[in-house]
Amino acid sequence: MKLWVGKEMEGKFKDVYTLFIGSKTIKFEDIKKAIFDRPTICQLYFGAGMCTSINQEVVRECRQRYKTFVITLEIDIKQIHKYDFSLLKNVQLIITHTHNNYSIVNRLIANNTQIKVQSLKENEEVVALSKLSTFYLTDVKKLQGKKYEGDIVIK
Repeated sequence: MKLWVGKEMEGKFKDVYTLFIGSKTIKFEDIKKAIFDRPTICQLYFGAGMCTSINQEVVRECRQRYKTFVITLEIDIKQIHKYDFSLLKNVQLIITHTHNNYSIVNRLIANNTQIKVQSLKENEEVVALSKLSTFYLTDVKKLQGKKYEGDIVIK
């Protein structure tokens, strides 16, 4: 499964009809055909299916061709340094960090819990904090492997 369509189930674009691109091998022509066949697509989601590798040239081509579409990249925090910064600044970006202990978070969702993201590397320090209660929560009961129930696999 490398290319599929369905409603976005996560984040701020939840319920938007989306083309999910889950492989670096998907070409612009594949995306163009999928959009032609399904004109209600509004979002192109690269890195779908557990932060798969992204073909940056295809993203650039899509940005030029489909200016009215939401273009989202989901990238694992451990891989983000491999991507062109100017590209990342001009798309919707989801930075994913996966850890088994996050399952505890489900039991801590309340106004008194915060998530902190930090890097204390000299000359590049950043500390960001947000209340966990402000996060978009997703019901994963309909998740079937890398896609959600109702999604249609194209390729």
